[in-house]
Amino acid sequence: MAPVATGGDASSAFDATQQALAKTGADKVNGFVCLESSSGNAVGEVLKRANATDRTVIAMDVNPETLNMIGDGTIDSTISQKPYTMGYYGLEMRGELFLHKPDVLDHKFGPDTQSPLPVFVDTGATLIDKGNVDHFISERDSAASAGQ
Repeated sequence: MAPVATGGDASSAFDATQQALAKTGADKVNGFVCLESSSGNAVGEVLKRANATDRTVIAMDVNPETLNMIGDGTIDSTISQKPYTMGYYGLEMRGELFLHKPDVLDHKFGPDTQSPLPVFVDTGATLIDKGNVDHFISERDSAASAGQ
């Protein structure tokens, strides 16, 4: 099955999943990888309604519906990103480039061993599955109540 570009519209993922479930034999779709937040929930909902427990769903982000579907086994896992860390390091790097501008910016910094810029910045991501979803929810809820 070809990738489905949802444009952030969960109903597109819902409809495409319904079509995918109808495929059989060599065309059967055994797994779904959702690369934006709302698609995982839509795919999971279709699978729940169809009682299709023989498919794997990997979602993105940690909205409550996704975490609930991990808990009940509908979704296998999700990737938790760190938006604060992404923004923090993005602004930090921009500030450094402003304060210490390289002589050229159109240089291929990736393969340059003397590059002042990193090729990759890991801002952190966590795989959440049935084994750690309850702990993640507990930590998230504790942090939220501490911030109030």
